[in-house]
Amino acid sequence: MNSHRQKKLLRRLEPATAGAAKRARRRHSRREQMSAWSTLLFIVIVLTVCVSPNVFHSLPNPQVGAQWVYHDVVTPIEIAVPDMTAVEARRRRLEADHQKIFTRNDAVEKQIVARADNLLTFLAAADESTAPQLLRSQVRNQFGLDLQENTVRALAASADVTRTSSDLHTIFHHLLAVRGVSADQSLLNSALRSNRALVLTDSGQTVTTPSLRMVLNYPDEAFSYADGAYLQTFRVSPQLKAAYADVVRQLLKPNIAYDPAQTERRLNVALSQVTPTRVLEPGTVVVRRGQVLTPEAVTVLGKLSRWEWQNELLRLVGGFIIVLMTILFTLLYARRFNRDLGFTPRSILMVALPVVMAVSLGRVILNLGGSMLLGAFAMPAGMVGILTVMLFDERFAIVLTTMACALFAAATGLAFPYTLIGIVGGYTAIASLRNLKERREVLFTGIYIGLANCLMALAIGLIMNPSRPDLGAGVIAALVNGVVCYMLAVAALPIFENIFQVTTDVRLLELAGANHKLLQMMEERAPGTLHHSMNVASLAEAAAEAVGAHYLLVRAGAYFHDIGKMIKPTYFTENQSTPDQKAVHTKLSPAMSTLIIKNHIKEGIELARAHRLPEKVIDFIPEHHGTTLIKYFYVQALKKAEQDGSDEVISEEEYRYPGPKPRSVETAILMLADSVEAIATSRFSGKQPDEVEIRRAVHEAVSEKYEDRQLSNSPLTFRDLEIIKDAFVRVLQNRFHQRIKYPTMPAKHAASPTPPASSSTQTAQPATAAVGTKA
Repeated sequence: MNSHRQKKLLRRLEPATAGAAKRARRRHSRREQMSAWSTLLFIVIVLTVCVSPNVFHSLPNPQVGAQWVYHDVVTPIEIAVPDMTAVEARRRRLEADHQKIFTRNDAVEKQIVARADNLLTFLAAADESTAPQLLRSQVRNQFGLDLQENTVRALAASADVTRTSSDLHTIFHHLLAVRGVSADQSLLNSALRSNRALVLTDSGQTVTTPSLRMVLNYPDEAFSYADGAYLQTFRVSPQLKAAYADVVRQLLKPNIAYDPAQTERRLNVALSQVTPTRVLEPGTVVVRRGQVLTPEAVTVLGKLSRWEWQNELLRLVGGFIIVLMTILFTLLYARRFNRDLGFTPRSILMVALPVVMAVSLGRVILNLGGSMLLGAFAMPAGMVGILTVMLFDERFAIVLTTMACALFAAATGLAFPYTLIGIVGGYTAIASLRNLKERREVLFTGIYIGLANCLMALAIGLIMNPSRPDLGAGVIAALVNGVVCYMLAVAALPIFENIFQVTTDVRLLELAGANHKLLQMMEERAPGTLHHSMNVASLAEAAAEAVGAHYLLVRAGAYFHDIGKMIKPTYFTENQSTPDQKAVHTKLSPAMSTLIIKNHIKEGIELARAHRLPEKVIDFIPEHHGTTLIKYFYVQALKKAEQDGSDEVISEEEYRYPGPKPRSVETAILMLADSVEAIATSRFSGKQPDEVEIRRAVHEAVSEKYEDRQLSNSPLTFRDLEIIKDAFVRVLQNRFHQRIKYPTMPAKHAASPTPPASSSTQTAQPATAAVGTKA
């Protein structure tokens, strides 16, 4: 009951668990997509910076009078520069003829009139019995005016305050508005005489009335004018006229003043509009190294710097477009022909890093200077070819090498020699490593790159300068480029292998050598398995080469596919030599024997990972058996159940390998080679089969795997299977080739004391065969 409830609960939880797992996968996919796009953006930025041409080199802030310590500067464009002689003359004229700005403050009159009204109001309200001295003191304290006693007495005694106020208004209006009062009257008159005076009101309007020439100088002229002729025109008592004059002295202030700040500001505006220029033609020397900077040179350098920065920005945009286009083409190609890469940060970095390394290194070398021919060998395009061939394949290597050369051409201003030399070096590397079988071929590739570069240096040197080609420096640069490509590729390859967990041909060559620790252990513990693995490797490698598969990967996979048998070697036929070893499975049940046989897959994977074998090689361990039925022990189990009269159902699944089935051409080839080798060893050991027998055995082995649907997940075609079978037949024919039957020695020569060396060799095989027959 409890078990039933648990199963029911699990069925209810399954949809929720599946939904949670699906959501988690979606979140992980989104995060990976965002990381991939971020990585791609980073690569675009880095390549754009590498592609951008050099900026203009000059002093950050060149100062007049400083010594120019850089290279000679020649203007590449037409530049209009100020004619400093004409500018200076114009400046002097402006300074001599510029207008003097005066301002008329109309608020002065209002303030003075208001104070006069307040004074009259105060005096009119004063008590008539107040003594003039006291009243004068009160005026001083309240208004700050030091009036005379007679003035206070006369104003206080005035019967018509309105008339007195009107008179004062008239006086101040005439002095300030009609004529004007200024402490700078002499400067104003001088400016007026030279027609350089400009008087502005508070609102900024220009005062143009002729009364400007009658402005009174403050204070002497203004007070004299008020005391004299002007006040005599008023029909009032002498006491009141004297009082008016006293009030004017106390209240009158200048309302027209010189404004130096505004005068200077207008002068500067006028000076800034002085632009007498002269034109510098392209090719004109601006400044030579060691010269002292003149104002004109500083101005030209500033304009050239701004012009260069504008061009640099436009070049940056152009480089950005080129980078985007090359990356777009690479993505489209990878999506069409290299779908296994995927769109992940790992794959993006693995594709982009060789290109970034080559372009950036070439750019750094170019920035250090050098001739066009030497600069053409600055980028190690051969390194891109070597790395990409080993990391991907020949076709993708051609694409990436071409893209790297295109980007470097953009970085050098689309100079054709850079592109041509880079493409030749890169393509030479790709062609040299097309069939890598030995490590030293990488070294030879560096030599081939250097030789190809030398030919290109000769050709370009003759084209650019036929009479005096710079062959010495060009040849040296070409050879150095080949050496650098080799050294950089060899140094970078292990880094790529460890960071990106990629298995290169060089790594496979290392694994396929006889010095690997696992192979030495196999030779010691399971020599029969090692011999079997070598035979399988010869079959599988021939088939892989025939169908264009990765033969190095197949060879490495064949060497290590059965390493799990080292744990219990005597349970496998190829390692059984004594009768006890051959009878080891008779003491076990078929199920137990099957478990031991299947366990060599799990133990092999554990051994491989403990010894850090690449995952591509580890895939051969489970996939070379797939889900094949272990037929011998399955039949034994059926027979045993029949003999025991048991009703137990023998499940075929329990006697199959755990899989998975082969998922690549290489693992499928190894499965077929393993099966063919087992059948051939079983049938033809000690025999000399003909081609028909060999072809029949190969066909049976391949058909058995096909009919068992072990090849359903691999991309092999029927045509591939026919090619693979033919390759197997050729290898087996060489292995079990027909030998001539040597004649028997005559009796009288049988006891010859000194038989020829060839005779002993020839008779050794029959003797061994006879012993084997007796056994």
